Amino acid sequence: MRKFCGRTGAVIIALPLAGAPGCRGVDADQGQRGDTRATYRYRRLSADLPVSVRVPAVVAAAEATLRGRGYTVTAAGTTEDKGHVDATPAQAGALESVRVGVRQSSAGTRIEIVVEPAGDQVRSRAILDSILATLGI
Repeated sequence: MRKFCGRTGAVIIALPLAGAPGCRGVDADQGQRGDTRATYRYRRLSADLPVSVRVPAVVAAAEATLRGRGYTVTAAGTTEDKGHVDATPAQAGALESVRVGVRQSSAGTRIEIVVEPAGDQVRSRAILDSILATLGI
């Protein structure tokens, strides 16, 4: 077995630490009016929507958005408190998928988008913008 030393060993050790907790997320304004703040951190884009936006409405908008973009919805479910939509893109590679999770809290309705397998901030933000447009936000 070969030993790693010097710079090679340091790089191999440092790579997993690059995504360690404590790193700041990337914030940007989203939506038609730009008044929805979304943060991309560790493959996940999250945003808080007003309390008046109900979970079932967000799930329906996510389904419509993903289908409109050519995704196949593989699973979806919703209650008044939480919901999700799982989808795969057309001609998906191994492990490619998108998951949109939604949950109600006292502060508002939180939406989270994860593009698998490695995350994709640009695609996540485009999906969020389409969902917000469908909701009229």
